[in-house]
Amino acid sequence: AIGQCALASKLDSFVVSVRMTCQKLNMLDSHRALFLLRTYFGLPKVLHLLRTSPTFMFMDKLKIADASLRSCLSTILNIQINNNQWSQASLPINHGGLGIRAPSDIASSAFIASLTSCLPLVSVLLGVDSPFHPEFQRACLDWQQRCSNSPLPIENLSQKHLTEKVFLAKKTKLMESLFDTEKA
Repeated sequence: AIGQCALASKLDSFVVSVRMTCQKLNMLDSHRALFLLRTYFGLPKVLHLLRTSPTFMFMDKLKIADASLRSCLSTILNIQINNNQWSQASLPINHGGLGIRAPSDIASSAFIASLTSCLPLVSVLLGVDSPFHPEFQRACLDWQQRCSNSPLPIENLSQKHLTEKVFLAKKTKLMESLFDTEKA
């Protein structure tokens, strides 16, 4: 469909944007470059798209975006980053990461939170009890897979709460994969 083509194109343009930005950030000292990547040029640049579109259905594109952010971080820090190191770096700072959040980790949480937050208004405007978005179930399934098949916390569907659960599951999985000597 046209919507899917446009969404794929937007994700592709985000990847190109990250690559171009990385070249420019490489001209700065690493501390400033890391700060700018984390706060302006990484996830914040694509968050609106993640919240308003079913980007989780384009996991291949999101993984390319993740790889671009990983490559940019690697360039800024002048080190090779393996999978475990990237898993940790893409955690929020309060979970021991660098705060370079991967779009693939956030996509379903952002979409679910956005959709459920506007549901009451959409119900009033359309005059129906519970309008249904066709991709809601798929987003919920994707979220559950990221959270080790935990049930969706119906009592709190905020993006912060949903992503916190994703990050806790990711951190647990990372800690289980490390040897004792690799744990700090």
